[in-house]
Amino acid sequence: MSGNTGKRQDSAASRALIEDNLRKVYQETLNEEIPDKLRDLLERLRQTQQEAGK
Repeated sequence: MSGNTGKRQDSAASRALIEDNLRKVYQETLNEEIPDKLRDLLERLRQTQQEAGK
């Protein structure tokens, strides 16, 4: 039985490590700058929507 407990602990530790790494990657992605092309595209879309609403 103690063998199963060790496997469960290893599995839980692995999951925790994976979760931590995924959180780090996600946070890094959130902190990235928006590429200029995408920013320009969003600005053009906003302008188009404003002109359509006039």
